[in-house]
Amino acid sequence: MNKGLIMVAETFQPAYVREIANAVARRGIRVLLLGSEAHRPGPYEPGVTVVDVRGDVSPGRSLFAKARSFLGYYARCAALLVRRPERMVYHVGIVKPFLEGILLYSIT
Repeated sequence: MNKGLIMVAETFQPAYVREIANAVARRGIRVLLLGSEAHRPGPYEPGVTVVDVRGDVSPGRSLFAKARSFLGYYARCAALLVRRPERMVYHVGIVKPFLEGILLYSIT
């Protein structure tokens, strides 16, 4: 595997995200999946690495905890995107177009 793709995944439809990652890996492309604990259950193809950058996403958290998690998520994504050699980024589910469409993609 000589190419790589970074997938940034929202917390919805983890089975769908897993199947996309597996399909890409079967084509010989390494996949770094930036997701949440919802994306950890496999099975994943060899070449897929899942990293939990979201942390706790339970709905009963306080507003402060949600804001801290939100900011931390984008900081962890940005840090990983800057350090990784892969320059292809595929975002599954754009929910916040400014942050995800402009901020994260502009640093890749």
